[in-house]
Amino acid sequence: MPVQEVETPYYARPEGSDSKLNTWSDGFYILGTILRLFVLERPLQFFLIFAGLFFLAATALFVPVLLEYFATGQVLKFPSLIVAVGGYTLAVLCLVIGTLLYTTATGRLEAKRFRYLEIPPPERK
Repeated sequence: MPVQEVETPYYARPEGSDSKLNTWSDGFYILGTILRLFVLERPLQFFLIFAGLFFLAATALFVPVLLEYFATGQVLKFPSLIVAVGGYTLAVLCLVIGTLLYTTATGRLEAKRFRYLEIPPPERK
């Protein structure tokens, strides 16, 4: 991309002035920015993390129900079964959302590349 250098003045901080930086609020702002960039640039990886967490939690609830069913032939922990099915549903939903957002992000990146290639190179001197 064509770039140009622009001179900017830089001065030392005036005597007696305080910094406008705040460690906690600025740190949380930066972490939020990192998270937003992660979701925008790597949506599949982001949603795979949540899909894996939902899958593990649902499996932890489903295995005792399944073992009890094999032992007794009955499902006595029906609320655990319902929550486990909900967890598996959320895991699949996160996987689908991540895949859709990944294809959208990939298309957006390709559009940026095509726009970049339309820009003429800088003149050689």
